[in-house]
Amino acid sequence: GATIYKVALNHSDKMYLTRVKAEFDGDVSFPEIDWDEWKLVGKQNYEKDEKHDYAFCIEEYDFVA
Repeated sequence: GATIYKVALNHSDKMYLTRVKAEFDGDVSFPEIDWDEWKLVGKQNYEKDEKHDYAFCIEEYDFVA
């Protein structure tokens, strides 16, 4: 999974990132990002509710480098 993200980022000019507000055990994570190359252009927060077990946000970034 992580390799696919790393390769795709090299060919992307837009990124949508979902951040779940919780801690999870796992052996794969999103690759390191040079945040100087990306600009946050939108963010929507969602609270925990009857449909979602965790609060989360969806962030939209444009590639600017």
